[in-house]
Amino acid sequence: MTLRSRVGVATAVVACLLALPLLAQESKKKGATGASPKAAAATAEPRKGPDQVRRVPPYFAQLKLTDAQRESIYKARARHLPEIEKLQKQLDDKHAQLMAESEAVLTPAQKQQLAQLRASAKNRGPHEEADEETAKAAPEPAKAKARRPR
Repeated sequence: MTLRSRVGVATAVVACLLALPLLAQESKKKGATGASPKAAAATAEPRKGPDQVRRVPPYFAQLKLTDAQRESIYKARARHLPEIEKLQKQLDDKHAQLMAESEAVLTPAQKQQLAQLRASAKNRGPHEEADEETAKAAPEPAKAKARRPR
């Protein structure tokens, strides 16, 4: 790699790194309504970006689909996606209603503790937020019996 191309690559990397904080600020502005992320998602407009209808389901792209097959899939998605989005919004609304009713029975101390638990879970990530009681109630996996060679 020549010095000129190395400088070009380094310049591109620096430009990308400098743009990251700007992208982060933009996403914070959009979600700065004070609502929870799920509530904001439920009231937000459908996702912008690639047309959701003109996509194939996961792994279908690896099946060497013909143009006719792709068009059939696109037509099916165009028929079904609006209803799926409507049902998803209903599910999100019902979930929000359930959570509001569930939180309404909590004492102020419990509400504060719940807020702390949610904040710490947000910092940990989605795979580590299992409830202690859920973890305790889960049965231990059965141990496989070791087979002796004959």
